[in-house]
Amino acid sequence: MESTDYQQLFNELLALAESRGSHAEKLLFLDGGAEISPQVLANLDHKLNHRVNLDKIPPAWHLYPDLGKIPPIDTQTLEFLPPEISEICVCIGGFYQDQVYCQWLGRSPLTPVQMWSTTKIVPMIALIMTTLHRNQNRQIAPIDNWQIDNYALLHIYDRIVDYQDQNFSSNALSAMLKQFFHPLELQSWWQKITGNFSLEFTGLYGEEPYINQPILRDGQQILLTPADVPHRLGQGRNLVSAYDLVRIFTLIGLAHHLSPSARLPWLTTDHYRSITHALARDPAQYVARCLPRVPTFAKMGFGYSAERQRTEIAYGCFVPVHEGQFLSFGLRGYSNLADPDRCARSIDVRVAIAVGQLWQKISNIFTPTDPYLCHA
Repeated sequence: MESTDYQQLFNELLALAESRGSHAEKLLFLDGGAEISPQVLANLDHKLNHRVNLDKIPPAWHLYPDLGKIPPIDTQTLEFLPPEISEICVCIGGFYQDQVYCQWLGRSPLTPVQMWSTTKIVPMIALIMTTLHRNQNRQIAPIDNWQIDNYALLHIYDRIVDYQDQNFSSNALSAMLKQFFHPLELQSWWQKITGNFSLEFTGLYGEEPYINQPILRDGQQILLTPADVPHRLGQGRNLVSAYDLVRIFTLIGLAHHLSPSARLPWLTTDHYRSITHALARDPAQYVARCLPRVPTFAKMGFGYSAERQRTEIAYGCFVPVHEGQFLSFGLRGYSNLADPDRCARSIDVRVAIAVGQLWQKISNIFTPTDPYLCHA
């Protein structure tokens, strides 16, 4: 996209956002809202579970890496994106001879930064894995029956993502999940999965835990208790890279297709479904603007950094474009305009355009006859 075309589109979308009353607490694309129905979730399940092998793969694609291995990341291809998209990592791929092949692209993809609420996906998946591991020698109920203080765990996961219940703070609920782990435990867990040992993940999310000493049960049976050393508000930091985020999203999205050395242990289809169905509730509409009929699971993040004096949006997602191919990416963008609402509207629009630019750049590798695909 030429600079004049970019500026024209930016001005048009910014005017649209202003006309619809978009402001820092309710942005046009970030807070657009998810379409959730049994049909949408069934379509997502089908695309995640089903595998169709390609006749061939592009020469730049390689096997999906084993756990703990950082893949080669092309840092030149995404130079077309505007500088306000400061960090991004992209994984595109598909299936060939029943194996996952992919290509990784990025801009500062391994730089640990504040990715805001996108990282809430990690305590969600780690809690399930840890519970299964520690209870492997006894019979436990399906995850639908797991509860924390009489709240269904899956209900908690939905509220962490969709922000739809004023009685539950997403930040406080995520902080509560972190209390099941020693501050360094989740950090080490994530580092060993991605191979990036520079990430930090010992902080909370700006609020006290919803329950400071949570206990996970399935009925009357205790499955997991709080860690001896709790996370404390104001201590620790959450600094992770765009690659770290994409690695988690692809591990979840490709769970049914990865080799044993590349996939997360312990988890079954029901466990993965509990995560993907919660993340399908993410309200951001960045992918839906380009691919309105393709089911996606995602996690957005938003905040003002006093340290950097700018408003930032973070976003991670997995898009099963169709049965043969997928797209996953994580990014962070910023704006440092003085007015908070103008600043938030500006970066919301820039992220939306950047996702469209990304799709335009890579869409030629996907099946052009798929009726659900379009160009941004």
